[in-house]
Amino acid sequence: MDAERAKFRVRNRDELRSLVATSTESEQVVQGVEVTIEHAKPPRSGWVGSPGLPVNSLAAEWTESGFHGLVTFPESVPLAAGLAAVVRMCTPVPAGHSQPDLMWAQGALPNSGLLAETLRSIAQPGAIVDQHLRATDILIISEPVATTQSHEILPHGSASTISISQSQWTRDQHGVEVFVDPLVHRPLGRRSNSQQNVVAATSLGLPEYLDTPAVRSLREITGITGSESLSAQQRSQVQACGVVLDAPVSEHASVAARSIQLRHHTAQPFVYGWPSVTMVLVTNRPEFLHRIVEFLAAQTYPQLELVLITHGFELDDHIAAHLAELRFPAVHQAIPPEVNLGEALAIATSLSSGELITKIDDDDFYGPEHVWDLVVARMYSGANLVGKTLDNIYLASQDRTVFRPTYAAEKYATFVAGGTILISQGDLRELGGWRPVPKSVDRALLDRVLGHGGLVYRTHGLGYIYVRHGDADSGASQINTSQVSDSHFETKVESIAQGLNREVLRGYGLDS
Repeated sequence: MDAERAKFRVRNRDELRSLVATSTESEQVVQGVEVTIEHAKPPRSGWVGSPGLPVNSLAAEWTESGFHGLVTFPESVPLAAGLAAVVRMCTPVPAGHSQPDLMWAQGALPNSGLLAETLRSIAQPGAIVDQHLRATDILIISEPVATTQSHEILPHGSASTISISQSQWTRDQHGVEVFVDPLVHRPLGRRSNSQQNVVAATSLGLPEYLDTPAVRSLREITGITGSESLSAQQRSQVQACGVVLDAPVSEHASVAARSIQLRHHTAQPFVYGWPSVTMVLVTNRPEFLHRIVEFLAAQTYPQLELVLITHGFELDDHIAAHLAELRFPAVHQAIPPEVNLGEALAIATSLSSGELITKIDDDDFYGPEHVWDLVVARMYSGANLVGKTLDNIYLASQDRTVFRPTYAAEKYATFVAGGTILISQGDLRELGGWRPVPKSVDRALLDRVLGHGGLVYRTHGLGYIYVRHGDADSGASQINTSQVSDSHFETKVESIAQGLNREVLRGYGLDS
């Protein structure tokens, strides 16, 4: 069939991703695609993603209610691959870390469009490929196609094959039930201080597969009773959105519900695995080291590393021995006190082997699921930088913890708590790294992300408590650079707990 420019009009991004799925069954190739989405909003004004394929030209415009994208290619591409390029232009997806090549067999993409954003090529029997390189690292096929036939689809093979049937995804006799699409079934818009709104499941009239409008309708619902009337798929998707089923409603219960579904019932980690994470800690205050290392040692995320920079002092033997006993690798380097904070973070990053970097502040408090929270939020937001909201502040001089949800949780934003920043090594390098400044390094990095057209996402605040030591300590060192007085954090407070509110730091009782 002669190449042509294909033109489509769809109602929303869900429909576009489903169109990618149905197009995998077509042998049509195109020189370009033009797509109008009637109802879509950008994660941030003016943001446009990358098509992820070589292009001759592209145009993207967010209209008053939707999106219009036009892209042409130097060579003809399968129709599904052209449409997937538009998906990436209007949908944030995680990038900046290593991933194996992924290829889809014809007709294998689920009808919901799950993982449509990953599609760049379709396995074509008899296609000419590099004789010295396998065609792909992972081939995804539909269950009716026997795994033994995958060599007929790709004569030069793949490292592994994943077969899918309805919600069951299988590789090497290991299977997982995939119910959740993190680009659809996610807690976007769910606030830390939502008013309780519990309803009966039978009153909702939910579709069997929750599309984006159905997910949006759940945003103000905190709990559902009578969930036995829901299918296993509906239960999983509802919980991924942060709705609590048949249990007392709290933010902790909501976060636990979404965490287990997004960790265990999504395709992304089953296909690609979870990325490795390096926690970077720069400190010039040895008195805080024992406590912060204890918090980091308790992290439940499976692929961790710690890089510790002591700023103007050497480690004592006790801390060095503790680092050697951690379940994950720990790297330490001492640097002179005249090195500023931005330069110190650059040194820490140069010593890091993790695909993702997360900044740890020496005096703040971290729950055991903290790193998990950030990695999962990155998966469903597709943002270049993610962090937590500044909901819980411990005022050390008054020995009390205030709940102050002035920054809305679960939204694309311009600010996150500095002690919770997570970014990929690739994105950090592309941005130019940490600025070599003595203070405001967090704000400088946020500005770099936003200034380069990237996205920042702010997730919930559980598992993190920001510490204020008193006005006398403000700006006392290169590490503690805040210039805001304690009185600022005593305004707009919704609740107060005497002492350190350890409930904020409690884990979710999940397997990693």
